[in-house]
Amino acid sequence: MARRSPGSAAVRRRRLVMAALAAAGAVASLGFAVATPATATLDPGGLTTTTTTTTTTTAPPSSTPVPEAAAPDAVGLPDSRGTDFWLTFPRNYFDTPELTLFITAGVATSGTVEVTALEFAQPFDVVPGTVTSVVLPPTAQVSSNDVVEANGIHVTSQEEVTVYGLSRIQYPTDAYLGLPTDILGTDHLVMSYPDGSSEFALVAPSDDTTVTITPSVIAFGHDAGVPFQVTLDRGQTYQLDAGQADLTGTQVSSTKPIGVYGANGCANIPNGYSACDHIVEQLPPTSAWGKQFLTEPLATRVGGDTFRVLASADGTAVSVDGAVVATLDRGQVHEQIIAASSTISATQPVLVASSRTPRPSTA
Repeated sequence: MARRSPGSAAVRRRRLVMAALAAAGAVASLGFAVATPATATLDPGGLTTTTTTTTTTTAPPSSTPVPEAAAPDAVGLPDSRGTDFWLTFPRNYFDTPELTLFITAGVATSGTVEVTALEFAQPFDVVPGTVTSVVLPPTAQVSSNDVVEANGIHVTSQEEVTVYGLSRIQYPTDAYLGLPTDILGTDHLVMSYPDGSSEFALVAPSDDTTVTITPSVIAFGHDAGVPFQVTLDRGQTYQLDAGQADLTGTQVSSTKPIGVYGANGCANIPNGYSACDHIVEQLPPTSAWGKQFLTEPLATRVGGDTFRVLASADGTAVSVDGAVVATLDRGQVHEQIIAASSTISATQPVLVASSRTPRPSTA
C-alpha cells in the first residue's frame, strides 16, 4: 500500500489536547481534541523555561499543548493532576518517533518516570511555573498489533503534577494530556477516525486485569460486534489497528481501571483531505462524559472545525445550538463541521472531539 504524504508542519500539524469546555466559558480547541464536560477540571502548569540537574526543562515545542497557570481543584470533581500515572504511546505513522513527557506542577516537587521492561528510569524535578521534559526511548511506543506488550510508562511524584505526552515525527506529530490513575475507569468507548490506520491502545495499572473488547468494525481478524478478551498485568499494553476502517464506538470494558487511548497513525481530517497527520488522546471513561459543551473556533482558521459526538447510551439526542442534529445509540457517532461559537448538548452523556480545519493552500 502506497504511503500518503503527511501535511507540512504549518498546514497539517494537529494536536490532540484535552480541552475544558466549561458552561461559563469556552476554551479554544487547538487540534483534534477530546473535550471534558463542565463537571471536570483540568490543571495546566507553567510556562517558564529553566533547567534541572536530572532532566532538561524547556518550553514545549509548537506542537505541544501549552499550559497556563495552575488553578485550584473544584471540590469533589475529577481533574488531570495526580501523583501516579500509567501512560503509553500508540503507534505514530510508519517511522520511529521522538517520545517526550512534559511535566508541570503548581508547587516544587520531584518524581520518577519508569518503563520497567526497557530498564528505563529517569528522576525529574519540577519548579513551579516551568515545564520539565523527560525524553523516552523510542521503543516505548506500542508498535505491535493485537499483541500484549510491556510498554507501560509509570510516572510517580511527591506532589501532584500534570503530564503531557508528545509523539513527534517531522510532520505527523501529536500530543495528549495524561490522566492520573485515580480517575481511570472500567467502561470506555473508543474515539478514533477512519482512513489512515484507526487504532486504540490500552495500559493496565494492575495485575490480572481482564479486558473485554467489542470491535465496531473488523479488525485484524476480530469480527465486528463479537467480544474477545485479553488479560493484562501491571504495566502491560495492548494495541488494535483496523487500518482504514473506523474503530470509533468500539466497546472496552475491564475488571479493573485501565488507561485507553484513541488514535490514528496518520488520519486525513476532514475525510478526503489530501494530507494526513497523527492523532492521539487518552480517553476518559464513560463515567466522566458530559451533556453540555461549548465550542470556539480558532481566529486564524476558516471553513469551520470538524466535530465528532460519540454516545454512551441508546436514544441519545444531540443538539447544536438547540437544534437536534442526530439521535444516536451507544457507540454511534455524529460528525459535522461547526464554523462559529456553539453549544453542543445531549440528553445522555457523550464524548466530543474536534479537529481544526487546515488552512487553504496559498500556492
